[in-house]
Amino acid sequence: MIWTIIITLVVIILGKFLLSLNSDMEELNTRTISEKFEIIHNILNSNIFDGQAKITILDKRTFNLHREGDNKIIQFFYSTGNLEIKYRMKQLGGELTYPKDYPNLRHVSNEIQQSIAFDYIKYLKKKLW
Repeated sequence: MIWTIIITLVVIILGKFLLSLNSDMEELNTRTISEKFEIIHNILNSNIFDGQAKITILDKRTFNLHREGDNKIIQFFYSTGNLEIKYRMKQLGGELTYPKDYPNLRHVSNEIQQSIAFDYIKYLKKKLW
């Protein structure tokens, strides 16, 4: 009896996860991740890289924002409707990373993207300065 309940719960959780991944794939087939979060990366580029950074697409769910010759990278990773923004900076033989997750962004408005970008800048200022 208990095994039936456990197996049922695992199947339900796995099913929801796979459906969410499938929704991501359908969404990212119509536009790239950098297009989906264009407002966020434009604001971060302007504020952190003085508008000089370029986008490097790593795969369907991941891209980097990086300025040539700089030791900083901002990585965007989108999965199951959630976005992780991670600031990475190489420093004295090591690397500092500052990730922050933003959930439920399947249908994200321009205003929410602006809010996320400024929230992340505020988060970085607390961590770095």
